[in-house]
Order: sequence, then structure tokens, then C-alpha cells
Amino acid sequence: MTTERLLTNYLDSMGITHNLTGYHYIRDAVRLLLESDGLPSMTKVLYPAVAKKRGTTPPRVERGIRHAIERTFYRMDARDVETMFGNQMDAGKGKMTNSQFLALLADRVRLRLAEDDFAEAGM
Repeated sequence: MTTERLLTNYLDSMGITHNLTGYHYIRDAVRLLLESDGLPSMTKVLYPAVAKKRGTTPPRVERGIRHAIERTFYRMDARDVETMFGNQMDAGKGKMTNSQFLALLADRVRLRLAEDDFAEAGM
């Protein structure tokens, strides 16, 4: 499965709709995370890179991603949230931070791609 297809499947399963601007920012941010080694600074590296690509500002990218995450947690059933995100939630806020969400999503995509490569190798 391709990175694009995995991202689409994960975002769809979370209820992040394609009409949200944050949807596109999340896709771009996850792609950049997958290409980088480690987790770059959100405010100094990631948001400006996405903003440049999309012709907007870093604060708008941050807000768009935050809005998409908040809508996800608002729409999802509590059990689905627990199943999908487990102990990654901030107990005080009841949702994840942008960096937690993006890192988790990038990690899931990376792991799934590695599983697919492993299966294709016949191991």
C-alpha cells in the first residue's frame, strides 16, 4: 500500500473530512515527518514548510491542524478514541497536541509500510 493511500485511510477512519483545510495540512506535515529523521520542531520547521507549500502562514497551519484534531475527538465515540489513540491522550485536555497527533500518525504509517515491505519480502 502507498503512503498516500495509508494516510487517506487513517484520516478517513478518524473522521477527518477532506473539506477541512487542516486535512491537507496534516497530510503535508506527515509526509514531511516521514521524510525527516526524528521529529523536527513544529513551530520552527514543520509549520513553516507546510505554510510555504500551501501559500499560507505558519499560525494558520497550526490552527487548521488543531481544528481538525478537535473535530475528530468531538465526533468519535470515547471507546473508538481509546482504541485508536490509547494512552497518548492528555488527560487534562481530553485530546492530543498537534505534535503528538502528527507523530503518532507518521509512526503508524511508517510501521504499516515496514510491515508491507516485510510481507512482500516473504518473511
